[in-house]
Amino acid sequence: APLTFTSQNRAVTSDDYSAIIKKSFTNIDSISTWGGEDNDPPDYGKAYIAIKPLTSTVLTTAEKDQIKDTILKGKNVVSITPEILDPNFTFLELDVFFKYNPNLTDRSSSDLQSVVRDTISDYNFNNLNKFDGVFRHSQLLKNIDNADPSIQNSTVRPRMFQNIPATTNITTNNFSLTFTSPFYQSGESTKHIISSTAFTINGEDHYFGDEAIAASTKRNVYVYKLVSGVEVKVVADAGELDPVKGTITLNNFVPDDTTAIRITVIPNSLDIAPKRDQLISIDSTRVTINPEEDTIAVSGSAGT
Repeated sequence: APLTFTSQNRAVTSDDYSAIIKKSFTNIDSISTWGGEDNDPPDYGKAYIAIKPLTSTVLTTAEKDQIKDTILKGKNVVSITPEILDPNFTFLELDVFFKYNPNLTDRSSSDLQSVVRDTISDYNFNNLNKFDGVFRHSQLLKNIDNADPSIQNSTVRPRMFQNIPATTNITTNNFSLTFTSPFYQSGESTKHIISSTAFTINGEDHYFGDEAIAASTKRNVYVYKLVSGVEVKVVADAGELDPVKGTITLNNFVPDDTTAIRITVIPNSLDIAPKRDQLISIDSTRVTINPEEDTIAVSGSAGT
């Protein structure tokens, strides 16, 4: 209400756009607005709007036209052009480990797994899937530790991934992926930063890998197959990876079928914050939970 009053039904600042759209458009779960000067790269003369709708993951073309041509028409500054973007999802897969004292609970190991899984699902629902939803590592650990009195400690290892809908036509296999965090680098130039699920070329499994580029912080992406456990490059130039910006471009590859390919990287921080059109969501199907009995809590130093 204060934002709506301040805007006086005029779209001048990014907050004005948000207030006006919320007032007249109901299919909004979360909204993010920013000026072209804050875009990457800067795009002056534009006002950017990203909306996650209530009923799906993206707005329809008709809904976008309704916002631009009806709701915002006559309210925004003439020299500013509104652009409506779809949310850019970065999905998280989690390896979760926790130790528990069986003397403090009637629940079995599998029961505790279910409790922890529900805790992670609640955290995802309440804290993520919105434009200001930050994945806070310590907060999730605290929730897991408090899920049952028997849980002594926990560890969570997050990885980020996006899926690309590859086709069998090389001209349509051009993808630009932007993740919500820079990528972790081990310091070993020969170690891959990117990993992918297998995709077939000529009936054989292939994968994406990456290698250092001389005198550059960026890395070259290539396609390889394994022959007796040894990498054999099939496509030497299949894109580029920028670990500092958290971006990956992919091209020059043609799989045998249209099975989606999952691209996975490790974030350089355990806290992951989205910006502009980015959203974070934990994929519940890719959460691995590993309970372990805390032998020290049960048997003291003899259990070490």
